Amino acid sequence: MNLFDTHAHTNFNAYKDDGEDVLRRCLKDGMNVVNVGSQYSTSKRAVEYAHKFESGIYAAVGIHPVHLKKGSFTHHDPEELTEEEIPTTGEQLDYQKYLELAKDEKVVAIGEIGLDYHHFTEDDDVEFLKNLQKETLIEFIKLANEVQKPVMLHCWDGYDDLLDILQTHPVEKRGIVHSFIGSYKTANKFIELG
Repeated sequence: MNLFDTHAHTNFNAYKDDGEDVLRRCLKDGMNVVNVGSQYSTSKRAVEYAHKFESGIYAAVGIHPVHLKKGSFTHHDPEELTEEEIPTTGEQLDYQKYLELAKDEKVVAIGEIGLDYHHFTEDDDVEFLKNLQKETLIEFIKLANEVQKPVMLHCWDGYDDLLDILQTHPVEKRGIVHSFIGSYKTANKFIELG
């Protein structure tokens, strides 16, 4: 029986020296992998990695909502008891560039896209950033529908807004909600949407 990791990041810089080796080991051990982009550079790298393998390695392309703001956020790893400052790029969606990536046969989803209200700081213009995240998400849903691929949604502290967007801008090929820590009731609302 093959396993399928639907959300990996061996296309990130942390794996720059051994990302391909990690993927080879996954395939050898019966695991298929979707490498998920979080900005254009990691999305492109996910597609490049997927093309290095005949089968079993795939890509998702998108902009993680935290990368819409230039700056950084602190990532807490409770298992490792560490904190790490993660730089964010301030990337703006270039629809045509992402459309070209999304058309690739190795791209199986559009993501990691969504809403992340958890990582705002006291210095942020929260309303501006929320609106930017919502507008970008709607554009990525449009792109997903254009290429007929599912979405890989990231959501943290923005479930009501995400549900509203999905109701007014339906995703034709469904998808998953990643990083979900909401209630059972909220989960059922997403399930009802497909």
